[in-house]
Amino acid sequence: LPDLNQTDGLVQVAIYGEDQLKFQAWYDRFLMAEMKGGEHELQNLNHLTSGRTSIVSIPVEQKIDLLTDDFAVLQVNYSILPDLQVGDGEIQVVVANADLAKVEHWYRMYQEQCLSEG
Repeated sequence: LPDLNQTDGLVQVAIYGEDQLKFQAWYDRFLMAEMKGGEHELQNLNHLTSGRTSIVSIPVEQKIDLLTDDFAVLQVNYSILPDLQVGDGEIQVVVANADLAKVEHWYRMYQEQCLSEG
């Protein structure tokens, strides 16, 4: 089908009625293959999750490598937003809603680590 909005990164297709279940199964497999965790471009993350994302503020401005390494191990799908207040100690991360529980668990572990280090 013609692309009505070339900047949205989406492709419009027409699916024959009898093939809708087959297409849905294929599309679900495609999304799961793409959602294996890691950093994504914000637009790609929004497309992969159909906009089901949340913005989380995390106090790791000086330790972004720690966050990216841990999120890769946990297979968290995320995008780091530009830091609008450099020096405040926090970064803002867009996280797929499906991965919010992983991020909450990671943050609790990070807090415990910070407390034990003093």
